[in-house]
Amino acid sequence: MDAGESNKVTGRKVLLWLIASFVLVGAVNGLMVYFAIRTFAGQTDSHPYAQGLNFNKSLQAIAAQRALGWRVDGKIADAGHGVVMLKVTFRDGAGRPLADLAVTAHFSRPTNAGQDFEAALAHQGGGLYTAEVSMPDSGQWQVRLSAERNGLSPYLLDYKVFVQ
Repeated sequence: MDAGESNKVTGRKVLLWLIASFVLVGAVNGLMVYFAIRTFAGQTDSHPYAQGLNFNKSLQAIAAQRALGWRVDGKIADAGHGVVMLKVTFRDGAGRPLADLAVTAHFSRPTNAGQDFEAALAHQGGGLYTAEVSMPDSGQWQVRLSAERNGLSPYLLDYKVFVQ
């Protein structure tokens, strides 16, 4: 057998190369699937079934919130140097200021659950509630305002702020 015959492309060699390439691709895909499942199960909530069942309660709470007819004007802004200024005005359906609310702001990070904290807003008169909050870190924050009155379900508002 001379050197020319060993380099000759035959049907058997093409078949072996084809099978080997499919096996290699399958092995690499299997490895990627293994590491993807091992490092992230795809579950973002520890109780997804219960959360799904509570969805109708959330819809009812939104409908009850809309039925109150409150008008809310909120401004949340970065005041610089790691400070966020919150100014929110609450009025009832007739336009009268709401002065008897307990308003709190819950700050959370989309990426770091361990940095969550709350701050109370003080009533300044005329339905205006304010707070000046020193932030522990820069970046994007989600802010959920909760206004409670007479122990009833809270009126919830969601905002986002980017802290420099």
